[in-house]
Amino acid sequence: MNSGINVSDPTVVAAFKTALVHQGLPLPPLPPRTATLAPGPGGTADALAVRRGTLTVWQHVPGGPAWAKVQVLNVPIQYGSSS
Repeated sequence: MNSGINVSDPTVVAAFKTALVHQGLPLPPLPPRTATLAPGPGGTADALAVRRGTLTVWQHVPGGPAWAKVQVLNVPIQYGSSS
């Protein structure tokens, strides 16, 4: 089950940001290569960014001026092979 926000749909992203603004929790611009936004407890938000075999998790805390990198995972992928 995917509980994240589809960042390729600008209407959905705008609704997510608007909901946070109405709670007094505006978001700064998304980190580069963000694929999914996930709301967290207490108004936090996670942005999941991907680039080839690397997943980077960024977190924004309410009132914070920017996203903070909290985790980087390197996932081994055999490119060019379907087996």
